[in-house]
Amino acid sequence: MTDRIGKYLLTATAIAALATAVMSPEPARYIIPLLLLPLAVLVLRAAGPGDRLFYLPCAGILLVIACGIVHVIAGLVVAWAVAGLCLHAWGMLDSPADLRGWAIFCAALAIAAIVIALSNHVLLPFLVILGTAGAAFLIQSLHNHRVRKQLRGALP
Repeated sequence: MTDRIGKYLLTATAIAALATAVMSPEPARYIIPLLLLPLAVLVLRAAGPGDRLFYLPCAGILLVIACGIVHVIAGLVVAWAVAGLCLHAWGMLDSPADLRGWAIFCAALAIAAIVIALSNHVLLPFLVILGTAGAAFLIQSLHNHRVRKQLRGALP
């Protein structure tokens, strides 16, 4: 994960997190950089991606929550960068189509954050996000089933 895209995403995460730490009140000013350290260690380690499948999102979500408590937009930017780091570590940002999918995800996340920030209720945006995530999971599951079926030699 020490290639160029991983370093760019880690740099974007660090800049957003440290900018949030500068804007934050006194206790969070020290907590946010400390939460950035495990994420940086996991990203810059030279081991294979198999051991980071669980720990990378766990380290990243703590940073997203800490930045999101200070400022919603900072949490959103850190969430984009952490999602990019996780997808890249898992080998899911290798092609231009994957990068387009990640950009669409970032745009959808921004729209959802704006809707939640502007609405007075949380239930309706939550149900919309839940339905969208469920539909995306269903589509991905059907696609994986079709690929597995074709790889076993069955006719399409």
